[in-house]
Amino acid sequence: MTDEEIRKAISAFGTDRVLFGTDYPLGDSKKEIEMLKKVLDDEASLKKVLYENAVRILNENGRMAIVLSNSIASIDTHKEARKWLCENMRI
Repeated sequence: MTDEEIRKAISAFGTDRVLFGTDYPLGDSKKEIEMLKKVLDDEASLKKVLYENAVRILNENGRMAIVLSNSIASIDTHKEARKWLCENMRI
């Protein structure tokens, strides 16, 4: 998505109804996250789109399991996701 497409989606639906997703390993997640950081200029909105909305949706229906790849478990580019998981999930 482009910056403008992200802005339109957030304008239409609000940050409470937008989720970040990837086609990893086909896409460039780091580039996409940097684009989100540019579009969402406050930390609270960024956290909603990157993590909190998914947790809220999944919690409404029960359990959630995450299988961490080696990249999320060990590569520095995923340190924010790793930190959030450790703080908010029972691992």
